[in-house]
Amino acid sequence: FQAVDEAVSAAVDGKGALLLIEGEPGAGKTRLLAELGRYAKERELTVLLEKCSAAGRDEPYRALSSVLDAALRSRPALLERVAGELGPAQRSALR
Repeated sequence: FQAVDEAVSAAVDGKGALLLIEGEPGAGKTRLLAELGRYAKERELTVLLEKCSAAGRDEPYRALSSVLDAALRSRPALLERVAGELGPAQRSALR
């Protein structure tokens, strides 16, 4: 649990962190992620979720793209903030 706490604390402090969660089917990954999401929400972080499937293995960033797209489009102010950090070519890709 120390790695989870460190990653969540880093996010609260505005720093990046990465956790890799892997295991065999039935090992409890989904339950662990649910608990991690609950813990992060308690720390007032935004939690973005997307389900993946074996069919998506050929598109490794599909889930990330989907969840970020939904998050940005549901928060116009965040979309404008992100767009302000990008150049003209990247801004047009957001629309």
